[in-house]
Amino acid sequence: MSITHCPLCVALAVFCVLRSSAHLLLLWQLWGGRPAGNLVLRPA
Repeated sequence: MSITHCPLCVALAVFCVLRSSAHLLLLWQLWGGRPAGNLVLRPA
């Protein structure tokens, strides 16, 4: 059985990829990859 056997599994896989890429981007910015600028959410 593959990951595409139901729409829910496909949606979860896409969500996991997006979440992981967001975390990697945040870590890259925190480690000095480039200035974070407006990309980092700040509390209101």
